[in-house]
Amino acid sequence: MLRKIFNELRHFIIAFFAANAPAWLIEGAGKIHASLIYMRAVSTIPAYRRLVKEHLGYVPFFLSTRNFHKLPIIDKDSYLRANEFEQVISGKVSSAYSIQRSSGYSGRPSYWLKSSNEARKANSSFRLVWDQYLNPNGETALVVVGFSLGTWVSGTDILRLCNDLALRDRRKLTTVSPGEDVEESLEIIRFFGKHFERLIVFGNPVYAKSLVDEGDDIDWKALNVVFVTGGESTTEAWRNYMAERIGVDPEAASKHIINAYGASDFGATCATETPLAMKIKRLATLDPRLAKDIFGRAANLPNLFQYHPLVHHFERHEDGFVVTYWSQIPLVRYNVHDRGRVIYFNEMKAIMAKHGYDINRLFGGKERQPFKLPFVYVDSRSDGTVSIGGANVFPGNIETAILEHDTLRKHVEHFYISVAEDNRLNARLVVQLMIRDYSQTTLKWQEEFKETALQAILATLIRDNQEYRVTWKNNHLVTPVIQLIAPDDEYDASIKRHYVKDELTLEEAL
Repeated sequence: MLRKIFNELRHFIIAFFAANAPAWLIEGAGKIHASLIYMRAVSTIPAYRRLVKEHLGYVPFFLSTRNFHKLPIIDKDSYLRANEFEQVISGKVSSAYSIQRSSGYSGRPSYWLKSSNEARKANSSFRLVWDQYLNPNGETALVVVGFSLGTWVSGTDILRLCNDLALRDRRKLTTVSPGEDVEESLEIIRFFGKHFERLIVFGNPVYAKSLVDEGDDIDWKALNVVFVTGGESTTEAWRNYMAERIGVDPEAASKHIINAYGASDFGATCATETPLAMKIKRLATLDPRLAKDIFGRAANLPNLFQYHPLVHHFERHEDGFVVTYWSQIPLVRYNVHDRGRVIYFNEMKAIMAKHGYDINRLFGGKERQPFKLPFVYVDSRSDGTVSIGGANVFPGNIETAILEHDTLRKHVEHFYISVAEDNRLNARLVVQLMIRDYSQTTLKWQEEFKETALQAILATLIRDNQEYRVTWKNNHLVTPVIQLIAPDDEYDASIKRHYVKDELTLEEAL
């Protein structure tokens, strides 16, 4: 009984802060929460205590929010893999309620222990999102979990969160988990969807689009469908397409097509698109100057999310961010190597005002006042990784294919990977191969070489990348598109090799 009361109090505090507290108080509370996580970690985690001492020369038990930035940055390689597993965890391995897995650079897996306390915090955050955005009217809902199942975080966490909502919080929902199997998912929706007032589908964007394209006999509007995607960015053109396919006004798509951000490292749902965040991105898509001030570029904009600082603490760091989060593997200033930017609410308010927008009146007074939560957008990985269909594709996968194939090794100088949309708004994995003697090749040679490269790269991805193998098995749209390019000045002048093109356009790719 006491635990239930405590959990309800936790949820009330999180929801109350998001809805009513001023932005400065929310952000300040998040910083204090991060300092408390540090104090707990440094007193209980041997490896972290040693690291702090090496970095600062001493180990402060109390650390003010003003000095928090002096703490060391940690990541998988320099901290988690550099220490014995037992030295970085809180408590015993056997006290974890779940073990999950993520793929690191070149697909090397990392395992994450999840504690029951972490699960309860995640429940509170997810319950807030459910009540505010996914099912605000409390309708009966069929939830289809279309993320990969197994040891990956997305499918297992979403399924658990939804089941906990039904069993513990008594929300009116029924779950089914076909994974990425599009055919089985459509069969379930056709048979069971009509028995519920709302259909909520979780999955990666490639899976979601395949459902509406292959399920053209389904009356999606009558099913009152909500798609919640994750694992990769989506464009506003993609959202407009999805809105048209399910029969809703694109301007109302924020209630039906939502993207979320998460990671095995610190939870499947740590940041979510909100109606406010989506509205800002849509305005930026039409206003290049606004887009540059927020995203640093005018086109191919990433998704914009809001997050709750009392659960996850995000800090700016170089061209990305670091996260502080308490779990059975505590993370203090952890760099997941996602590029992006943290923008505090009042900062976003000022940016919008500079371009003539009042952040409190973006919906014409028809919506409740927005949550004054900070924003974060997530771009590509700084390690050169791109995501498609919920699978990470690593530069090492492409490099291995080139090195193992005599013809590719002979002619390929360098390569880029990226994700671009084709003319049907399908996300495509584009691999650009820089050919040493490109100017001397013929069109016939290029076509034959592209086919050779496609077969070699696809075979390597299927063999070496388990995430990709599962995704490709269920959806061949993630098959690479090969493009040949000539050496360029930018590459010749670069000291450090780069593997991702963020602003690749459709015309350049296909």
